[in-house]
Amino acid sequence: MNCAKVQPDGRRPYLSSRTCRSNGFGELDLFDIIAIMIPIVLAVCLVIAVRILSEASVRKRMAETQSDPESIRLLLAAAERTRSRTLFAWAIGATLVGLALLIIGLFDIRASDPLAFGLVAFAAGVALILALTVGRRL
Repeated sequence: MNCAKVQPDGRRPYLSSRTCRSNGFGELDLFDIIAIMIPIVLAVCLVIAVRILSEASVRKRMAETQSDPESIRLLLAAAERTRSRTLFAWAIGATLVGLALLIIGLFDIRASDPLAFGLVAFAAGVALILALTVGRRL
């Protein structure tokens, strides 16, 4: 595809990456929607795969112990605490990275600027430190 400009620039209309035609400001065709959905679906699949693997490891430990119901209950409680801490860490991370992306959009920082990468990396680092600090207290 030999389009002059396929990325949004200022207030110019968006050029479709498939047809190289302007389809109006802010309008998306089906190709663009599918291109947006692919990373989202891959992220959801990754989360589901990690969840299945973590559940399998807990079940394996339960089968290996073959002890009284009290130890199984404690094992499940520990797995639930770990899962809630992990969820909390992901929530903090997603929120702070989203905030960094919002700042990038508000101040019109280009994606190729080192400042954009720095803001996202800084937000992710702060999220990890905050999740570690709060996770120790829980």
